[in-house]
Amino acid sequence: MVEALKLNIEILDLIIPNGIPRNTLIIIRGEPGTGKVSLLTEIAYRTLKLSEPVIMVVYGQTPLSLFQRFLSHGWDISGALKEGKIVFLDGFSARFRERERRVQYPIVKETYEQLKKAHILIDNPQDIHAIFSEITENAARLKMFSRGVILIDSLIEMLTLIPKEQVLEFIRRLRVYVAKDLWVPIFFGASVGLMEDFYLLLDYMVDGAIDIRFHPKLLEKGLLVREIRVRKLPTKTLPLWIPFKIEKEKGATPLVSKQKVKEKIAEYMKRVAELEEFDEKKLKPSDYEI
Repeated sequence: MVEALKLNIEILDLIIPNGIPRNTLIIIRGEPGTGKVSLLTEIAYRTLKLSEPVIMVVYGQTPLSLFQRFLSHGWDISGALKEGKIVFLDGFSARFRERERRVQYPIVKETYEQLKKAHILIDNPQDIHAIFSEITENAARLKMFSRGVILIDSLIEMLTLIPKEQVLEFIRRLRVYVAKDLWVPIFFGASVGLMEDFYLLLDYMVDGAIDIRFHPKLLEKGLLVREIRVRKLPTKTLPLWIPFKIEKEKGATPLVSKQKVKEKIAEYMKRVAELEEFDEKKLKPSDYEI
């Protein structure tokens, strides 16, 4: 039986009730602004709260910006920084060295010193082998056997620098030698609408896929309501789009009650049971929504 990681994230506990299998590689996809980075940040924070280590590979922003995102959500990781439980592998800053020298850091000096210790600059962010080595070496140093998580943001940024064939091979190696061998779950953040041919290939390779979107009908009316679903995962999941919000300190929380979700699931399963075969005329896309 594969051990599961339960992160105490309300929305994930709802849609993945038995927890996330530790030997999985999962992609989190969504439009800009839907909350992908916030969810990745919360996964990191909740893992640290379990006293387990975290490696964050950062391509879309600086580690300082990511640290500020923790603060904006009301999550203090200074203790984890001090204890060396979190590492930032920085694939962003090497592209902007001159600019970074002029930036002032308006945070407590002690915290900044700890953040610098957790920061590892990837000199050549196009060298996929160096990135893989840094991940595996730090996973070994942090004793991440059936402990902790690895988070990578973002896949799109990596694809602007590295040929997609190399990125796919990188993901394949991470899945085999880290997720499967070490039992450490890996989460990638990615945007929709770009390089769909790449994602078609990737879908066959990953163990799990979590989708985030704005409710399409409400979006037409100018309302931004986030929804999340699990499209693929080797464990018990809910086959529905669930509306959610992101609150300071609370993180990602459902917008509906558990009772409402249970009622919708029962209705959905009844419809499925009544079908001799899948018929789009009988089972509408709205049946997957709450």
